[in-house]
Amino acid sequence: MSETPWNYPFDEDELWDLKYVLAEYIVIRLEAFCQKWKDGAMWAIPVWVAPDKDLPEEEYKTIWITMLETMIYGFNGVLDYHRKGLNDYYVELDQRKMEEGLALFGKYFEHLWD
Repeated sequence: MSETPWNYPFDEDELWDLKYVLAEYIVIRLEAFCQKWKDGAMWAIPVWVAPDKDLPEEEYKTIWITMLETMIYGFNGVLDYHRKGLNDYYVELDQRKMEEGLALFGKYFEHLWD
C-alpha cells in the first residue's frame, strides 16, 4: 500500500503503468464474460449490436461474441507489448485490431451485463 500522504488503497507504483494494471484486471473478466455468452449462460438478447436490423437471436449473439473477442484481443495486445517487450514493428501489425477492440470496449461498456 502507498506510504504517501494520499493514502491510496493500492500500491502507488500502479499509477506509473495504469493501462497495464487495468488491462490485466479487465481482460480476465472479459474472457470469463465472453465464455458465459458462448456457453449460453447469458439471458439478454444483444440487440444493441445491430439496432437497425431484425436478426435471429443467435445472430445477435454471434455478433456480440465476435465483438467481445475483439475487445479481448485489444487488451491482450496491450498486455503482450508490456509482458513480452515486443518491438514497434510487430505491434504495428496488429495495432488497428487492438485499437478496434479498445474502442469497442468503450462503445459497449454499458452493455457488459447479462
